Amino acid sequence: DEAGALMFEWACYRLDGLRTACRDANGLPLVLPAGVDASVVVLPPGSLPFSADPNAYYYFSVTVSTPSKTPASFTMPVQIVGPGVPTATIASLGSSMRSDGSLQVNAGERLVFRGECDSPAARLSWSLDPRVDLSDYTQAAVLDGNKTLVFLEGNALLLHGNAYAVSFLCEHGSAIGSARLSVVAALPPTGRPCEACLLGSGKTCVKEGAPIVDRFVMSCDNWVHADMPLVYQFGYSGTFDGEFRDFSFDWNLSPSVRMMLPAGEVTMRARVRSSLGATSAWMYDVVNVVPVAQGRRTISVGGLGIIAQDVLVPELNRGQPGVVNRQMSTLLVEAEQQSASVDASQMIDLKENMAHVLADAVDIAVLDEGYVCETLGVIELLTSRPEHQTPFSVADTTRLVHDLVSSPLVLQLPASCAAAAVSIVSANLAVQYENVTCSGAADTDASFPIQKTAIPLQQTTLAQMEAIMDQVLAKSASVLELGEVAVIDSRSAVTTVVQNTLSSVAGSSFELDLSAAGFEAHGAATVAVSLPASLVKDAGMGPSSVAQVLVGAATFSPILNGVEPASPLIRVHLSVGGQSLRGASLTEAVRVTTPVRVPDPCGSQTPHATFECLSLVGSSYTSEHCTTQQTSPTQVACECTLLADIVVAVSGFDATPRTTPSATEPERSGMWTTAADWGAVPPTLTAVGLSNSSHGFPGFVVVQVAGRSGSKVNASLDRALPTCAGQPALAAYAELFLSESANVSAIACGADGPSAVVSSLFTILPAPHVEVRCSLAESPTAEAMTALEHVVAAAIPVDARRVRSFFASTAARRAASPAPVAVAFRILSRSGDEASALQHRLRELQLRALLSDSLGWDAAQVSELEVVVIEPDRLELPPELPPPPSSPLPLPTPPSAEASEARAGLIMAIAAPMAALLVLCAAAGWVYRRRGVTKRNLPP
Repeated sequence: DEAGALMFEWACYRLDGLRTACRDANGLPLVLPAGVDASVVVLPPGSLPFSADPNAYYYFSVTVSTPSKTPASFTMPVQIVGPGVPTATIASLGSSMRSDGSLQVNAGERLVFRGECDSPAARLSWSLDPRVDLSDYTQAAVLDGNKTLVFLEGNALLLHGNAYAVSFLCEHGSAIGSARLSVVAALPPTGRPCEACLLGSGKTCVKEGAPIVDRFVMSCDNWVHADMPLVYQFGYSGTFDGEFRDFSFDWNLSPSVRMMLPAGEVTMRARVRSSLGATSAWMYDVVNVVPVAQGRRTISVGGLGIIAQDVLVPELNRGQPGVVNRQMSTLLVEAEQQSASVDASQMIDLKENMAHVLADAVDIAVLDEGYVCETLGVIELLTSRPEHQTPFSVADTTRLVHDLVSSPLVLQLPASCAAAAVSIVSANLAVQYENVTCSGAADTDASFPIQKTAIPLQQTTLAQMEAIMDQVLAKSASVLELGEVAVIDSRSAVTTVVQNTLSSVAGSSFELDLSAAGFEAHGAATVAVSLPASLVKDAGMGPSSVAQVLVGAATFSPILNGVEPASPLIRVHLSVGGQSLRGASLTEAVRVTTPVRVPDPCGSQTPHATFECLSLVGSSYTSEHCTTQQTSPTQVACECTLLADIVVAVSGFDATPRTTPSATEPERSGMWTTAADWGAVPPTLTAVGLSNSSHGFPGFVVVQVAGRSGSKVNASLDRALPTCAGQPALAAYAELFLSESANVSAIACGADGPSAVVSSLFTILPAPHVEVRCSLAESPTAEAMTALEHVVAAAIPVDARRVRSFFASTAARRAASPAPVAVAFRILSRSGDEASALQHRLRELQLRALLSDSLGWDAAQVSELEVVVIEPDRLELPPELPPPPSSPLPLPTPPSAEASEARAGLIMAIAAPMAALLVLCAAAGWVYRRRGVTKRNLPP
């Protein structure tokens, strides 16, 4: 203005019958500016309180003046419009609708309530009426920015029979939106407490009996509920051989169960569930299972093997895989209690045969969550002692676990099941450490350094272990809500599984305490893992994508290609949007800090050890993607830009085997080897057969063992490790003919000393075979039968080792009478087409004349001749097989036919109490017939 600067003065008032000054949201007088700079007034949101009265106004006036003019005023009414009421919705997972519209939930089970609010700035909260304390994080969790309420498994927040109103509140300023669900905690089934009694004890419930031979019955009589039918779950627990064991079996329709039990004070338990999931509490009853009862003595491990065959195989044939699990768990616990007093080979034999039975049970079972979980518990017991495992059993049990957790019927893995799977993988890794052999300076020849040799892990087995962990991640995380964490503790590993958004996972950190898992280095037992912030960029997906992370540490790391792990095996698995990123390259590194210790089973010394961080890629370690920072003598920090498992090894151990020793190589102590690292060049193991991908060889396989660089070789099957000492029958080349799965180990012996032991598992798959069946006028000698095998082989022609002869009855040979005897010649084949071709070729031959001429008989003395193809599921075990062809290798040989007959005759002639018979059978071992494959226990 020409007359001078404009002055502004503001005022605010309300008309509530009287003119009153405006007050702010806190009830204080509203202060407005004045002066030459007050031409505009800005009030922050929420300065004035909202009134629901539609006639309530705030009147703002401004007076403008100058020194030379009359002031002018203007007034404007302003109405404060309140925020819109937010819209809230609520949904429930794990409930069922009742007829009155309310939801039925099961108290104590995992429940998930999810809420949504259309106002992003709103404050979210949950409440229950009657009031329930949701602050105890061990029983409930509020996740995903308060959008999700989770009642954790085993919570005690809801009471059976009570009704609750679950409310989800969405508050924006003074506006509150809410959604509510009416839920009822269902009453469980009711009935008399379940009771455990000795079978056959009559009206009086006897709670004492003998292990294995007696049966206990747990019954849940006359239970009822509005939602029928009812299902029942049983289990047992106890402390056996100083270790607590707990077994739960799958739900079934039977209100009672019969179980053999191991020796000890055993707690049997049961619970009952309605068709809608309302579940009773566990009911417990204690029975006393004593080793001496009713005059019976403790059954030996060998006797348990006989009982296992008599008990498990019939249940398998009846199609009862669940019963197989129950009985097998008891037999294994009882055997473990006796393991300290028997040779380890007996336990190995027992467990290997049980693993075969279990594999067949899995083949016929419905692999749903209940069966998979109880079977994992049995396998965990099978693998609990590394000293009772072999390379064969490691491969077998790993394959079983892989098949179980990969079942498409298993969508979720509860924490207990996931822990069993992780425990089995860790226990199988520990087998390498249990089966270490030492050679070199500790032996008679001091010219070589101490060399530690570990049994190798098959590449397929290692890949299956990684795949198991991927399944554990996917199916454990699928149970979780966004932001939820599951900690999976097992015998020798700790694993954390998280499901959250990718942006929340990126940059997160984890700590794993391995003290309870058996790994500690000078008091340090904590592994720390930090994920890089670059994961969002590296994954190539949106920050809100759902990410699943598994971070774990296992006490035992695989020993591969001469690399000696000094740390736990640190697992880092990441899946985003359902896609695994294992093996992905990262812009920024995963950082790991881990304690380290140098294993020293051979008494060698590794002074002033330095360490190196490595990534596990496929079946070998590489340092290409990692940098190492040793923070102390017992702790190492690693930074790796490859998303893979990480270990720390003593530096200087080359992961690539050398082909020739170096005369100038400085002496190194404490070497692990699974391939050549010193001495002669290792031999080669070559399989000649029709391979079926990575699964094995149908029918049979020929394994060629060859020395290199002028060395000779020695080999062994299954558990025995070959040596160069005291073996006069060494050869530069040899062949092994395998018709059963076996682990073949070989060593080369040359002027530079022994090589490392190389080993490979050859799996023989069932395949069709051809049989020539005929009736002979009299029983030929063993030499004549062997000659006939060669005649049949030459006539087709095939390798004579593929032809096996046997008698339909061993009584014919014992009688040595001229009465006709049925014999058969089995020709091993590798496929159905090959079997059909062999059958056609044999039918074209004049077999009757061929066989009679070879025996020097008249053609009429060979009769009832037929040629048939035997499918894998119909293969019968030959009751008597001649010894296999001799091999230049010093391999174990099975007992002779004469010794087998003498033993069979002795067993038939003895009429003694059951205990004596069990002892005798235990000495003989037991043979389990599995799809025509015979597992015979060879002498060490």
